[in-house]
Amino acid sequence: MALGEATSAAKSEFSDEKGSFRFEPVGAGNYRVSAAQVGFVRGWLPVKVAGGETQQLPPLTLPTSTATALKEVTVAGKKPLFERQADRTVVNVEGSTLVAGNTSLDVLARSPGVTVDSSDNLSLRGRQGKYKQLG
Repeated sequence: MALGEATSAAKSEFSDEKGSFRFEPVGAGNYRVSAAQVGFVRGWLPVKVAGGETQQLPPLTLPTSTATALKEVTVAGKKPLFERQADRTVVNVEGSTLVAGNTSLDVLARSPGVTVDSSDNLSLRGRQGKYKQLG
């Protein structure tokens, strides 16, 4: 097929697990068989068909696509800042912006269910108590 000639799809078929396929008869003419598979570069095979005869095509080998090949994957997990468990709330401050330049009391004051008054008294879910600042 010369470059610039009009093309259109004549037939479409899926291959079996061995890569074999069969088309119903097509009219005589010049065709291009296209093969595609995820992870591989699309391949094209020019075929000249004489009217109505069965034709065995040569194997079409598809090269591996570098666009979809992964070389290395890094999975990074991060704990959520607040974890609600059945009997407690856990505050994971490691790597949090809450820690930068703040004391432990400042971090606790921003935690859910915790209030700190002007005298640095903590109240956990409405229960008051005296707590010493650790940092």
